[in-house]
Order: sequence, then structure tokens, then C-alpha cells
Amino acid sequence: MRKIFPILALLVAALTSCTNYSGLRINSVELGKVNIRAMSDIDAGIKLGIENPLSAGLFIKGGEGYIKNNGSKFAKVIINGSDTAKAKSSSVCLVNLNISLEDPMAALALGLSPEALTRGDLRLDGFITIGKTNGGSRKLRVRDYPLKNLSSLMNKSK
Repeated sequence: MRKIFPILALLVAALTSCTNYSGLRINSVELGKVNIRAMSDIDAGIKLGIENPLSAGLFIKGGEGYIKNNGSKFAKVIINGSDTAKAKSSSVCLVNLNISLEDPMAALALGLSPEALTRGDLRLDGFITIGKTNGGSRKLRVRDYPLKNLSSLMNKSK
């Protein structure tokens, strides 16, 4: 379950870094369902408590990326969509993820935990597409971003 922490951090960063979505807040993050399909393949659901002051509902259309360790691909993350954060209200939204470890033995050796995110060698590359219920969407990119920076956002969102 601790392997999911970097993914939560990506979602928090993506949803809180939108300049056009000022006022959007993530009030809570909770691990939902976890289905370990194989040693290297995990389906997970993350419940986000979102306060959306905007006049349109927001949802995650999709996204994907890689967590890298010392420049090597460590895990592929696919965001398969989410519930809608209702306009001008607080909602709990489920975000569906698939995580595929590129090298499961490296994951065990790394001992991926929240404390491991303070290491400078874990970095994130990817994108997330956020849609609005009244039309339009925005694709956010993250390139070579240190996960240690995302962990501070994660701590603020709890």
C-alpha cells in the first residue's frame, strides 16, 4: 500500500497546481480499494476530498507517467479516470489507478515508503488531463520532478 504514496502526491500536485483552477482544494486523501493482480501489477482507488468553488464540475479524464529511480524507469502509473468533483461544493471523488512496477525486485530493495520520498533520486515524469463538466480540459505535464518535493504537498493536504 505504501507504493501508492507517490501516486497520491502526483494527483495532489496536479489538482492543486492549476492556475486556472484557483481555490480548488484537496482536503483529504484516503486509500480506497487495492487489488494486487500480480507482484508487479496493482489496481488501486484513491478517495480525494475536494472542495471545488468553481462553477463547473471537474474530473480526471486520464493520465500516465513514470516514477524514476536514478534515471531508470521504476514504475508506470496509469490514471483511468475519476468521479466528478461537483461545482461549488465539497465532494469525495474516487480516482482509479493502475501501477505496474518495471522491476519488482528494485521496489523491494528500495523499500518504498513515505520516508523514501525524501531521497533525491526518485523523480516523476508524466501528465494528467483534467476535464470540466461544461466542456474543455487541461493537460498538465510533470517532467523530472523530485518526489521529495511532492511529499511536502502531500503532508499539507492531509
